[in-house]
Amino acid sequence: VGATLGALGKHNEALEHCLGAYTLLCEVFQEKHPYHELYLNNAIFYMNKISDKILLEKAKKQALPLCIEKFGENHELTQRLKNAGESGYNIQ
Repeated sequence: VGATLGALGKHNEALEHCLGAYTLLCEVFQEKHPYHELYLNNAIFYMNKISDKILLEKAKKQALPLCIEKFGENHELTQRLKNAGESGYNIQ
C-alpha cells in the first residue's frame, strides 16, 4: 500500500503506511527478521521525500527506538534514520 501511495505522489500517506508496517512487523517478530531492514528502508525512503517536518519528527521518534533495538546504535540504517529529512538527504 505504501509504495502504491508513493507512486501516486502521496508521500505523507506512503510514509504512514510504511512506518505502520515496520512497527507491526517489529511487534510480530521480536527476533530480527529479514523484512525489518526492508520495511525500515521503505519508511526512510519516504521520510526523505516529505516536506512536513512535524510528520518527519513524529515518524523518526516512532521508528528510532525500534531501529536501535533491532539493529543497534551504530548500524547504517540507524544512522540513515537519524539523518532522514535533513538537508542534502532529501530525494525529489
